[in-house]
Amino acid sequence: MEAVILVRVSSGFQGNIEKVLQVKGVKKVYELTGDIDLLIEATASSETDLRRIVDEILEIKGVESTDTRIVLSRMVK
Repeated sequence: MEAVILVRVSSGFQGNIEKVLQVKGVKKVYELTGDIDLLIEATASSETDLRRIVDEILEIKGVESTDTRIVLSRMVK
């Protein structure tokens, strides 16, 4: 399954994007403007695996919160 994880971070997060990229299942990380700081694209084998990915992200210093969405379909131009 594919998922999008929206992340809010604190100032203590500086330099920890590499740690996010090391989480197994994380495919891409986008830094954003606005109230959401990161958008993460992830692939998981199950709901349990997705929970592991989110839990590992939450353990990274400076990560304040996550909001996860499971992708139902993908359209590409």
